[in-house]
Amino acid sequence: MAKNDWLKDIFSNLVLSNLADFIKSTIKNFQDAIYHTTRKVIESMLTLFLLIAGICMVIVSLPFLLSYYLDLPASLFFILIGVLLILMALFSFDKIHKTKYKN
Repeated sequence: MAKNDWLKDIFSNLVLSNLADFIKSTIKNFQDAIYHTTRKVIESMLTLFLLIAGICMVIVSLPFLLSYYLDLPASLFFILIGVLLILMALFSFDKIHKTKYKN
């Protein structure tokens, strides 16, 4: 009977150590996946911020560039861009309102 107990101990230690290793590796894989996902989200947000900042700089500088080349006041171009943005927002709100209860 002592031989069977010794085999049971070896078998249980082997199974438990494999189970513990499996659980540890699974937890590590989840942590790695969360880390990489979080990193990609932060990188995407930074890239989006840089894109928006670049677009804003182009939009702000465009009236000055046009006023320089066309010899018209820059305020006129700011008004035109503002009206264009307001119209785009109104069309977007209208589309959102029409499709409010649809997928």
